[in-house]
Amino acid sequence: MFSIIGLLPTILTTLTGLGGTASSISKDLRDRQIAKEQAGTEKEKARIQSEIEALHDRKDVLVAEAGSRLNQIVRALIALGPGLYVFKYFAIDKFTGSLIGCRLDPLPDFCHRFATDPLNVQMAAVLTAVLAFYFLWRK
Repeated sequence: MFSIIGLLPTILTTLTGLGGTASSISKDLRDRQIAKEQAGTEKEKARIQSEIEALHDRKDVLVAEAGSRLNQIVRALIALGPGLYVFKYFAIDKFTGSLIGCRLDPLPDFCHRFATDPLNVQMAAVLTAVLAFYFLWRK
């Protein structure tokens, strides 16, 4: 069963930059080296070697980006808008609004403050892309 609690350590390491991707690439490199040694044909060994080279290139880029303060600032700015939307929707509209009675029928007049405009198709795609980049991107 899917649980956000199980994803919490991954989300925190992704947000803080502590651990995560570079170490997973190191593990993938180790696994590919073992697979290369166990490969039977030269064609399979060549394919695995090209995967190893691609992983080394990715690791080099990650190491170079990790030290870039500008990169971290730009990523945070890109995530700011979608993050604020999700925060307002869940924390303000759903949680706070329900605590003060905006789930009742009929709704009180002040409940219009707890109604976030729905996203159009394009903005929903942007929100999905940003969230996927930050939380689901593996390779």
